[in-house]
Amino acid sequence: MPNVLNQRMLTEIEGFFAEADDCVVVDFDGMTVDAAEEMRNQLREGQVKMRVLKSSLARIAAKNLGYEGAEEVLAGPTAICYGGDSVATVARKVRDFAKGKPSPKVRGGLLDKKAIGIDQVDTLANLPTREELLAQVIGTIIAPATQTLGAINALLTAVPGLTKALEEKIGEGGEG
Repeated sequence: MPNVLNQRMLTEIEGFFAEADDCVVVDFDGMTVDAAEEMRNQLREGQVKMRVLKSSLARIAAKNLGYEGAEEVLAGPTAICYGGDSVATVARKVRDFAKGKPSPKVRGGLLDKKAIGIDQVDTLANLPTREELLAQVIGTIIAPATQTLGAINALLTAVPGLTKALEEKIGEGGEG
């Protein structure tokens, strides 16, 4: 029979997975307390939370909740990062913090009740932000109007020059 503390922790982790839903899993092995606190603070700026879990209980909780392939991602010292606007934001924040540091290492993630690998987390981190996507859509929508306005502006700019050339030609023809 499992001890009471582990049973409570398991219930808490299951509740946490229900809240987190999509997350990035990092291996924080070798991370100092100061580095972990620095990471938490940097993640917090993007409304991203980090939670360290007991990996054996995390694997049981993930299995109980129906996550596919979570055993591999949740093996070893595990911290889960979640929150923000989207899982892409979480992946981006974790990537930005981990750049040039030996620890933490992204181990994978959990997305739509399935485990994803490091490559998929990298793909999520490289997705454009919501603002960048909106700017691209707006740019695509206004591009034809901008081109039309540019053509009209070129015509309007050319009219004075054409008028002057016509006056000069008439002036030459009148003198001769």
